[in-house]
Amino acid sequence: MPGVELGALRGELTLPTEWEQIGKVEKLYLYPVKSLAHVEVEEMLVGEFAGSSGYLSDRRFMVTDAKGKFVTSRRYPNMSLIQPKVSRDTIELSYPGKSSVKI
Repeated sequence: MPGVELGALRGELTLPTEWEQIGKVEKLYLYPVKSLAHVEVEEMLVGEFAGSSGYLSDRRFMVTDAKGKFVTSRRYPNMSLIQPKVSRDTIELSYPGKSSVKI
């Protein structure tokens, strides 16, 4: 069944009648560009496909090579050091020791 974890199919699917607190959310992060650094947000909306906050949507963008294939930090770990800053009509990418790039 698409979108359903195998573990969920083996367990009880009904909602519990009592909830138990098992932790506390201390920080919220969005990753506007796949494999780049996170952006901390105070609050977010959680939609069917992604979280969002203001102009930020989780993994809305990705980096591609000259052939159009996506590139990730699995292959290039330093990508995770690139800090994205998203506004209404631009994305600014900053890397330590380098000039920023606006797209």
